[in-house]
Amino acid sequence: MSKKFVLRNSNPLVSVHRVHGLKILPGLAYIDMIYQYFRREGHDFAGLELRRLAIHQPMVLPGTEDILVDMQVLDVRPGVWQVLIDGTRQQDGRVVADKARYAVGEMHRAAASFDPEEDQSVAPLRQQTRATDAIYSSFRERGLSHDGFMQVRGQAYSSTTHAFADVSLGDEASADRAKYMFHPALLDGGVTCVAGALPGLDSAGESSSSMPSGLYLPLSYDSFRAVALVRDRCTTRI
Repeated sequence: MSKKFVLRNSNPLVSVHRVHGLKILPGLAYIDMIYQYFRREGHDFAGLELRRLAIHQPMVLPGTEDILVDMQVLDVRPGVWQVLIDGTRQQDGRVVADKARYAVGEMHRAAASFDPEEDQSVAPLRQQTRATDAIYSSFRERGLSHDGFMQVRGQAYSSTTHAFADVSLGDEASADRAKYMFHPALLDGGVTCVAGALPGLDSAGESSSSMPSGLYLPLSYDSFRAVALVRDRCTTRI
């Protein structure tokens, strides 16, 4: 089974998400991309778990190029599928580079469940509070830019042992939120903002001597499961 589609350079997932000036698809956008495919095939998201997704290279769209994305889903055994995500860079519909492998992962049929005694909605003791605007500003100085569609709104908190973010979509992303299952701007924003509140950062978002500076970009995630869609608001905890 496979699905092909063109990721346009003008798509706000990449056009206003830049790393050192390069338009890059957020790594967490693969979650929605893959679950959308399985939903079209008739699967209930609450009965699936995405495992061991590894990003081989960032999906960069140079200049005004688009990428023809080719998602292949292969049967491994009953209830388990391998997911391969390749792409071919294009300029005005003309191929300008060889096909490349961007990500691989596995989808498993497994009911999502969580410990009912673990309440992730409660923020830690608030020793430090930061607004999302301040966090985005600090990351922009380090080369990671989010604008418009890709900016969430809210607050992030931290204690000596935890970081916590409570964020919601901005106006631009909220307008068409129904087209997504696990909104990439919300997932990316939640992780970005909670990272900006990690213990070891000062009030300006600068690293202390115990924490190395620079950007942390996702290379893999071990598991994703959900009991509800994530379209408007989320909380994130580290």
